[in-house]
Amino acid sequence: MADLCVAVHHQADRGCNRGLDRLGDDHGGAETAGQKPAATGVYDLERRGTKAMKRMLVVVLLAVVMLAGCGAREGAGGTSGWSITVTSAAGTKTLTMADLKALPQTEVEFLSKETGTTNKYKGPALKEVLKAAGVDLSTVQSVDVEAEDGFFATFGRDLALRGDVVLAVQMDGGALPAEMGTARTIAPGEGTKFQVKYVKRIIVK
Repeated sequence: MADLCVAVHHQADRGCNRGLDRLGDDHGGAETAGQKPAATGVYDLERRGTKAMKRMLVVVLLAVVMLAGCGAREGAGGTSGWSITVTSAAGTKTLTMADLKALPQTEVEFLSKETGTTNKYKGPALKEVLKAAGVDLSTVQSVDVEAEDGFFATFGRDLALRGDVVLAVQMDGGALPAEMGTARTIAPGEGTKFQVKYVKRIIVK
């Protein structure tokens, strides 16, 4: 923004200098003709200066809007402050994105029935998430994975502990698309209900 302000001042100065040069040229030509266009020259300079300042103001406003938009997108699309909770007999554990990325990562390919495309998803296996929350895997009977809107899917023991069932936090090398949330489950070969988007809470039974 500082560089932009410098550029604005520089452009305004150039506009004023051009106006002064034009005023001098007009004044000189008028004297040769025996006329007195000084007032007209001043008006022309003021008009040119006003137009230049309006253009500069538009540039500044556009820059402010763009910067604000970038900040909003970063906040929406970023993971700052995001977390999930895992509730089990061991208690409730909160895991951040950093916690999830610190776990062993599993990459799986998944064909979306919605789009008909195959993508690569990466994240910790669901069982690794449970272990990180202090869950004794030998006691797991089922796992409810709940989305932000309250929707949930119940994963039976075998499915929940399957190595290729992941809590994905990346797709094709980048963050998940906005329509999938910050984290989602990917259960290859299973029905749509097990592909839970916007995961917010996991309950172990």
